[in-house]
Amino acid sequence: MSKLRADLHYGAVSMDGEFIEDLIPGYQTIGVTGREALPIEIDSYTTGASDGSTLKNTRYPARELEITFSITGDNPTDIQSKIDHLNNILSADGADFVFNDEADKFYTGTPYNGEVARNTQLATGSWKIFCAYPFKRSIAVFEAEPTNIDSHSAEFMINYNGSYPTKPLLQASFAGELAGGDYSEDGDCGFVAFIDDEENIIQLGNPDAIDLDAYATADT
Repeated sequence: MSKLRADLHYGAVSMDGEFIEDLIPGYQTIGVTGREALPIEIDSYTTGASDGSTLKNTRYPARELEITFSITGDNPTDIQSKIDHLNNILSADGADFVFNDEADKFYTGTPYNGEVARNTQLATGSWKIFCAYPFKRSIAVFEAEPTNIDSHSAEFMINYNGSYPTKPLLQASFAGELAGGDYSEDGDCGFVAFIDDEENIIQLGNPDAIDLDAYATADT
């Protein structure tokens, strides 16, 4: 996880782990827009003379972030060389972007160039990031450790503090001290099931299979 860089603008953005200020001497972020609250698109309909309307659905549209910048140089040739370098950096189909004042979150998107105005020793302009997935995500990955382990089950709690539904990565290991039960000796297990508090279930394998040494199978 990156930390706040006091020597850079609060909106300075790193692309795949590198700040552009560190890649192009004389480049400086001036501002950033588009990180504010994302508007919701609402689709509704009215029926006859009924008051109000009926909600059909809501959706979050794609997000577009805009970064304004300046580049200083010794002469027009130096300025052009730095602009070309910026264009090369931004010629990516997709990348992860972290802003200096929010170092624990990242956006994923495709950058593209905007307008650039220049004179002999200064260029100003903007570039944008198109985020088809409009939400920022946490850099840190939360890992839930199992508790209340017995010979047949274990419990784990997911402390979810996000503002949008997310999909956990579920992984089970049947060998080692944390597994518990007889199956921990060789990792042999006929099935695994994940059940939440509302009794929704994801089950892999066959709980009715008879455990025989001569029977070998793999369930993915």
